[in-house]
Amino acid sequence: GLMGQIGIHYLFDDKDGGQKGDQPELATIENPLLYKLRIQSERVEAYGKLGYVFSKSKYTSMGLQVSGVYHDQDSYFGYNNYDALEKSLYANYIYQSIIKNTFHKFKTGLSFMYDSYDERLNSTDFNRVERVPGAFFEYTYAPTNNFTLVAGIRGDYHNIFDPFVTPRLHIRWASSETLVYRLLAGSGQRTANI
Repeated sequence: GLMGQIGIHYLFDDKDGGQKGDQPELATIENPLLYKLRIQSERVEAYGKLGYVFSKSKYTSMGLQVSGVYHDQDSYFGYNNYDALEKSLYANYIYQSIIKNTFHKFKTGLSFMYDSYDERLNSTDFNRVERVPGAFFEYTYAPTNNFTLVAGIRGDYHNIFDPFVTPRLHIRWASSETLVYRLLAGSGQRTANI
């Protein structure tokens, strides 16, 4: 009943673009150089998953997912320089089971997200560190193959934005093999990057 998986992904990407060559006859005081750009990125991603299915209760299982990212980018776009370094870690523990029968399922667990961003646009720094521990609960009601209701709620504590709650509701009804109705509602929170 125990299963695990690990993976590593590495990327080095070096892109040059813009107008070709040096053409001094096109240079003027208003346009002294041709438009050029360069994006050089190095990225390492690693993940691990570990899951266990309880032998005496085949519908009960638990799992742990962990992933990390290191992303370093140096770039310029015309006269604008943009450099960024991102370090991220995500961990998620999930426990799932049924309530009496398989029509009623639930998932619950804990999560933690860490993001460190060091961004520089020309001479301005945009640096921040986010730490977000959280907990969640999700209930699924699926009495037939044609109808599914998923209701969930999660609570997180964000070190910059303080605590917040994000509910969600998803209803799916297939009235025939070719027609499906869906109703989705919920909220979420994201932090924008440059």
